[in-house]
Amino acid sequence: MNIKLLFLFFGLLFTLNSMVFAQKSGLYIPRDIKQAYANDTRSYDGTPGKDYWQNRADYKMTVEFDPNSLALKGRENITYFNNSPDSLDRIVFHMFPNFFKKGNSRDFPADPADINEGMIIDKLFINGNQETNLAKSTKINYGHSDAVLRLNKAILPNEKLDIYIEWNFELNRKSHYRGGAVDSSSFFVPYFYPRIAVYDDINGWNNFKYTGDAEFYNDFGNYDVKITMPKNYLVWATGELQNADEVLAKKYLSRLMKAKESDKIIHIIDSTECRLKDITAQKENSWHFKAENVTDFAFASSDHYLWDARSMKSARDGGRFLVSAVYNKQSKDFYHVCGIAAEALQFMAEKIPAVPYPYPQMTVFKGFAEMEFPMMVNNPSYTSMHSTIRITAHEIFHTYFPFYTGLNESKYAWMDEGLTTFATWHMSEELDGPGNGYLSFFSTYQNMAGHFSDIPILIDTNFLKRPVYQITAYTKPAAFFLVLQDYLGEQRFKEALQTFVNRWKGKHPTPYDFFFTFQDVTGEDLSWLINPWFFEYGYLDLGIEINNNKIIVKKIGRYPAHFGLKIIYADGTEEVKNYNAGIWKNNQDDFEIPLKPGKKIKSAELLDKAVIDADLSNNAAGR
Repeated sequence: MNIKLLFLFFGLLFTLNSMVFAQKSGLYIPRDIKQAYANDTRSYDGTPGKDYWQNRADYKMTVEFDPNSLALKGRENITYFNNSPDSLDRIVFHMFPNFFKKGNSRDFPADPADINEGMIIDKLFINGNQETNLAKSTKINYGHSDAVLRLNKAILPNEKLDIYIEWNFELNRKSHYRGGAVDSSSFFVPYFYPRIAVYDDINGWNNFKYTGDAEFYNDFGNYDVKITMPKNYLVWATGELQNADEVLAKKYLSRLMKAKESDKIIHIIDSTECRLKDITAQKENSWHFKAENVTDFAFASSDHYLWDARSMKSARDGGRFLVSAVYNKQSKDFYHVCGIAAEALQFMAEKIPAVPYPYPQMTVFKGFAEMEFPMMVNNPSYTSMHSTIRITAHEIFHTYFPFYTGLNESKYAWMDEGLTTFATWHMSEELDGPGNGYLSFFSTYQNMAGHFSDIPILIDTNFLKRPVYQITAYTKPAAFFLVLQDYLGEQRFKEALQTFVNRWKGKHPTPYDFFFTFQDVTGEDLSWLINPWFFEYGYLDLGIEINNNKIIVKKIGRYPAHFGLKIIYADGTEEVKNYNAGIWKNNQDDFEIPLKPGKKIKSAELLDKAVIDADLSNNAAGR
C-alpha cells in the first residue's frame, strides 16, 4: 500500500475512533470546546492533542513600594511568546488594581477611602518603540479591568514580542479582600502589575472582567522581580529569595540558612525581636526573587512580623523546600501554622493528589483574606484551631489547582475550588481528627439545596454571583468528588487524579480534559454520574421506606450518591451496609436492599456519606 494512503487510512481511523468516543462518552460538548478536538489541540482520551499549544510571558520587574503613602511604582520588561498558529494583531493586559477604580462594578463593596483612579500606565514601549499620549491613544482601549493594545504589526506564529511598561497605583488601605494593608506597617500585595491575558485554543483572548470573585487564569512564565523597601521591612514573595546575604543582617541570615536544612522549626524572628531595628542589612533594601514557570507573582512585607521556618525533603528532586509562617505576635494560632503547613504538604505529596510539592518554598502570611497565590498564602488568624487547620490546608492545596495545573478559574471555578474543598475534607479528617471533615459553605447550601437557585455545576463562572457562586464552585463539586472517590475506590481515584495532574501540569485543561482523563484511566463511561451532577438541575436527596419487611432506598433528588445503611432487627441485632453510587447506574429511582432471610426489621437509617443530603427527615424509617 502507498505510504501516503497508509497514513491517510490511520488518520481517518483515529478521527473516526475519536468521534465514536465522543459520542459514547455521553457528555454534552459545547461548540467552542468541540472545535479544539477537531483542531487536534485536545484529545478525547483526556491528553493534550498532537497540536496542543499555549503562549507564555516572562516578566522582569522592579517595584518600589512606599509603606507610608501606599504608592506602588513599577517597571517591567515582558517577553511574550506567540506559540499559537494565529497572527495576533492586539495584546490584552489585565489590570486588576482597577477593582478599586472609580465607577467600576464589584462583587463586594469597597471602602470609599480606597476608591481611586486605578492603575495608571505611564510609559509603554513595544519592541523598543514608545507609544505616546497613552490616555488618549486610539490604539489603546481601556476597559473595566483590562487594556487592549492594537499592534502596528501583528505577532506572527512562533514570534515573540518585547514590551516595556512603567505604571503606578495606590494600594488599598481599608478594604480587606485579596490584599492591601493588614495594619499600619504590614501589607499583602497581589495583582500589582499589568499582566498579559491568556490567549488559548478555546476562546482566543480571555479578557474577562475582574470583579472580585473568580480571578485566576494566567499563562505560565518566569518571574525575575526586585522589590525595594525601607530598612527593617522584610519581604516574602512567590519564588526564591536570591540575595538573602545582602538584605538580612547576619544573625537572621544564619537562622534562615539553618531552616533551609532543618526538619525542625527555626524561629528566624521571634517575639522578642520583632521590633528590633537591626533585622535588615541596609537603609534601603532591594529584595530579589526568582520563580520559574509559575502563573502569577505576589509579595508581602512587614516591619514587625515573626518568622518561623523549616524545610522538607522533596520527593520530586530529592532536594529540600522551605516552609514559612509569618505573623504578628498577637496571632496565637499562627505559632502552630508552620507545623500545620508541613503536615498538610506531606498529606498532599502522599495521598491527595499524591504529587510531590512542585516549588522551592511556601509562605503562609497572616493577612485577612483566606487567599492563595503561587507559593504564598494570605490567611487571617482564628480563635478556633479547627479553622486554622482547615484554611491553612485548603489554601496551600491550591498550589496544585489552579497553579500547577493552569486551570481557568474565571470560567470553571469548580475545578480548583471543588477539588480543593474535597481535599480539605480529607485533610481535616486526618490532620484535625475523625469527625472534623469540612465542606466550604455547607451551611449556605443547606438552605438552598433543591431550590431554583440550586443550578448545575457546569455553568460559566463569569455568570455566577454569591451565594450561588459559592455552592456551585465549592460545596456541590466537592460532594461529587466524594461520591466519585467512593465509587472508584481510593486507589483508582488517586491514579486518575495523578494522571490528570501529570498530563496537564504547566498546561491549561478544561473540564472535558478532566472528565475524559478519568474515563480513560478507569476504562469506564462515567457519564451516568457526571451528567446529573454537572449538566442537569437536581440535588442530592436519598430517602428510605420500609414496606412488608423490605427496605427501599429512593433517589428523590436525581443525584446518584453513595450511602451507608444502619439496620436494627427485631431481635436487637444490628447491621451496617455500605453502597456506592453504582447502584444507580441504570438510572433507576428505587433500590431494594438485599436482606438476610427470616430477619424481621425494626428500623433502618441512612447514613449521609455524601454530606449534602438536602432532606434528612426522610433518612430513617420504622422508629
